[in-house]
Amino acid sequence: MNVFEYVPLMKEMDNGIAIAGVAVLVAFLIIVILKMLGGMRQGFWRQLVRTGRFVVAAIISYIIASSISTGIIGMFDENTFNDLLNQIEAGGIPISDSIRTIITCFNPETFEYLLLLPAAVIIVPMVFTTLFIVINNILKIASAIIIKVLGLKKAETSP
Repeated sequence: MNVFEYVPLMKEMDNGIAIAGVAVLVAFLIIVILKMLGGMRQGFWRQLVRTGRFVVAAIISYIIASSISTGIIGMFDENTFNDLLNQIEAGGIPISDSIRTIITCFNPETFEYLLLLPAAVIIVPMVFTTLFIVINNILKIASAIIIKVLGLKKAETSP
């Protein structure tokens, strides 16, 4: 017999014992529901703290990573590319006149994009990921302190 069959059966008995049985069942269900809601409330707040930590770490990492990456990529300019050509020639690799002519025909900004785009594609995600891991771990410690202060302990599991 399940709960849904028990309640109509008790109503049919129409005596004091039946009413007491339904009252005990209702009280038991209310206690179970309140305990479940209490556990869900604690879990909700714990998860809210974790999600907030994750979002804050991502935003801070994005802001810092964009400024660091812009600084790194901003170090390259037209003189850097001329120096690069000179270093290639100094290393013993001759640059023919045709290659030098082709390179000088390019707009320096186009040349910049050709060389910096692969660097930017590698640098920006690496800087963001590194910062995110560091900031997330720092915030994890801070959130553990917040959870302790607010008293949001983990629910005990029964065997």
